Amino acid sequence: MAVAILAAPALRYKSSYLSALREGFRRGDQPTSTPREIRAIEADFSGYIAERTDQSGTVTLPTGDIVPKVPFGVFWLVEGDAFIGEAGVRFALNAFLTKIGGHVGYGIRPSRQRQGYGKLILKLALEECRHRGIERALVTCLGRPSVCQAAMPVWLISF
Repeated sequence: MAVAILAAPALRYKSSYLSALREGFRRGDQPTSTPREIRAIEADFSGYIAERTDQSGTVTLPTGDIVPKVPFGVFWLVEGDAFIGEAGVRFALNAFLTKIGGHVGYGIRPSRQRQGYGKLILKLALEECRHRGIERALVTCLGRPSVCQAAMPVWLISF
């Protein structure tokens, strides 16, 4: 039996990742992908991964401000070749992220929800924070605060 681990996004998970998108997978409050977007991702999966993990450039905040990207990592929770979920870990925060967003964002594909994977991915993402020298991680919780509370009894939590 395979054990779920965090892994870098990779081509070997393409089929499972696309299936997750078709189920309605999304991370946090991001919108689900449209069928057209999924077809584009499928057509250039390597390019999609490169774009999602690109550290350069800027982002536009909901306020309309354009700011540089903060250092981050994208990690997929996988069992064997099966994609289960995604965690985004920010290794630094800007002023906006200290209010909304925090260090960690994650999501579990619909068919794997309510099976303990939310707690696991958050625990593993927080371990990644710790490995990067983040002593206090800010996590803002949408929906189910119990997942956050169970995974991080000694971390700074914002609801």
